Amino acid sequence: MNLNLPPEQRYNANNFLPLGLSPGPSQPKDMDSFLDPFIKELEALDNGVPAYDAFEGAPFLLKARLVLLTGDTPGFSKLLHLSGHIGKLPCRFCRISGCQYYITFRAKKTRREGQKVQYYYPPHAPTKFPPGISEGLRTEYCFLPRFNISQLPLRSHDEFLVEYDPTHHMHAQLLAQIRDSGIKGHS
Repeated sequence: MNLNLPPEQRYNANNFLPLGLSPGPSQPKDMDSFLDPFIKELEALDNGVPAYDAFEGAPFLLKARLVLLTGDTPGFSKLLHLSGHIGKLPCRFCRISGCQYYITFRAKKTRREGQKVQYYYPPHAPTKFPPGISEGLRTEYCFLPRFNISQLPLRSHDEFLVEYDPTHHMHAQLLAQIRDSGIKGHS
């Protein structure tokens, strides 16, 4: 983007170089391998690369910087190596923790029934219950974590670096680490 342009032209789509990703159903297993060449080019452009302005007839140092990353929750989770909106710690900004519950499902192809873990994120314990909920389960709900939405515990960059430790050799230990932190790798 040319910073010598007036502000109304500076943010014109013609003055940006967008990079778009749409993984879809056949998304790559390792998105970083696709982003690595782009990141290397950005590092070079941050320092400046020699270029030639044909209109002015003069060489200049071309510089560019990454200004914005945006995307939906699943896309950002993949990019940042997070467990995403269905994980125990779904948010990339805060440490709100989910309460575990099970969903019974029927597989489409095999028609077999199974259960899977889901999480939900209550700001406070429920006060009303549907009919049929036992007293024991109602008591258990009273011990759910409570969150003050205006003062959620925030994540830090250092947390992302410390919490993910790929040196765990035991698969179960690594899975527990991922579940407890929501971080699946270095972004």
